[in-house]
Amino acid sequence: MDHNPEDVLQVFLHRSREVIQQPSLREKLRAIAEAVVEAGLFRRVAVQLYSDQYGEKLFGCAGLSADEERWMAEHDTLSASEYDRVREFGVDLGNLYFVPHDQLINVVEDYDSYLLSSQAAWNGPGFWHPDDMLFAPLLAAGGTPLGNLTADEPFNGRIPTEATAALMTPFLAIASLLVEQALERRRDTLTSCFNGPFFRDELAQLASSNQLSGLLFLDMDNLKQINDQNGHAAGDRLIQETAQGLEEMVRTVLGRHGTVFRLHGDEFVVLIRRGAAPISQLRQILREERDRKVPNLSLGAAPYEPGRPLWELLFFAEQAMYQDKWARKGRVTT
Repeated sequence: MDHNPEDVLQVFLHRSREVIQQPSLREKLRAIAEAVVEAGLFRRVAVQLYSDQYGEKLFGCAGLSADEERWMAEHDTLSASEYDRVREFGVDLGNLYFVPHDQLINVVEDYDSYLLSSQAAWNGPGFWHPDDMLFAPLLAAGGTPLGNLTADEPFNGRIPTEATAALMTPFLAIASLLVEQALERRRDTLTSCFNGPFFRDELAQLASSNQLSGLLFLDMDNLKQINDQNGHAAGDRLIQETAQGLEEMVRTVLGRHGTVFRLHGDEFVVLIRRGAAPISQLRQILREERDRKVPNLSLGAAPYEPGRPLWELLFFAEQAMYQDKWARKGRVTT
């Protein structure tokens, strides 16, 4: 049975307000996935956000079993870097890509554990094979990849066409818009790092879920002097350059286990998630990498112990930063 564009549009218009009104972005993503299923396009849909863009992995899905949803919580359906391979091995349908079953192994990094279709039957050429997949990137207005929508098992059983892609367009557009708006609220406008309000939310969330390993507190050296001598525009440029160097440092040492936040002014913090090396092992590595990439930053670190007050964690990391600042000026600390 072919899709009726008017019916699909009616579902989109009916569900759009409900999607927007969902209180959290996670629930909005689930509502998007449910709307695609309700429109009769695909039986199984997952919408994933990349953790490096949003600060945490988020996904919403529809049509998946409880076991499959647990699998989703532990895996990425696709990473931003893998979209280069999707474009290479997939069929470009305009705003989404169909990856045939014989090409999927060239696209996903961990094929053996990949969540594949539960459909058992295959009716031959022109019809959906159990291991076929459909990927659609969620893009910001400037083209930055925010996440992806993964779809499986079309209701009509057929390989998608450009007409299917056109029917998916409004669902992808509203998902990208909602994600970009939420992302903007979490970003610092000067540096594009995550901001202070998001830091406080994320700190509490990681601590409550037992995913917090520790904290770095960083403070720029001599910013006031730069502002006084060269003006605040020069100071702002230095803040931007420092933020860029700090993010490079965190990617090198911590990878996906560290997230950079600009608190305010010349102060930054880095949340360290479980899975990273202990703070006691990281201190020297971080300082050596700091000296190469951001030598104008003083750095303090503190490990998190479950049940420890979060203000205390921040306080000890800040005090360690001041000790580092004095030591680097040749002063003696006790």
